[in-house]
This record gives sequence, C-alpha cells and structure tokens, in this order.
Amino acid sequence: MEPCAKEKEIDHICERIDKIEENIEGNGKPGMKFELGEIKIEQRHMNTFLKDLNTNMAAVMKFMIESQMSSRIKLQTRDVVNMVITAILSASAIATAFIVAGGR
Repeated sequence: MEPCAKEKEIDHICERIDKIEENIEGNGKPGMKFELGEIKIEQRHMNTFLKDLNTNMAAVMKFMIESQMSSRIKLQTRDVVNMVITAILSASAIATAFIVAGGR
C-alpha cells in the first residue's frame, strides 16, 4: 500500500478544525459559544427595555395630547367667557343709554 499523497493537506485541515473548535468552545477562556449566550441574554434585556421604553413613550405622548386638548378646551372656554362678558357689558351700555335718553 502506498502512502497517502494528501496527508499534509489532511493534517493542515485537522489543525484548522482544531483552531475553529478552540474559538467556538473557548479553550479555557470564553469562546464564541459563551459569547453568543451572553448576546442572547443581553438581547432579551434590550427587548424588555425597549418594550418598557415604548410603553413610557406612549404614556408621554398621551399626556402631551391630553394637555394640548385641555389647553385648547380652556382657551375655548376663556373665549366664551370673554364673549359673554362683552355681551353683558354691551347690553348694559345700551340699557344705560336708553335710560339716560329716556330721562331727558
């Protein structure tokens, strides 16, 4: 039987596979497998944080809209009160003019 002509290439491929396994497993330090787990945990925390942030932003937007609507309603109420006061003063002025004119 003849020696394998591809023995060097096979050894090289085996070395590369060993290095890849070390990178994945970590070989005594955190490897890609560990880091991926940490990334998943961090992403879950980020998703929870973003949901909370979204809820808070919705509450802020609701508050802002309600505040604007409330101020518009107050503005409209103020305008109505001003119109009523103006009408009363105008009616009083007319009535006073009739009284004064009728007394002459």
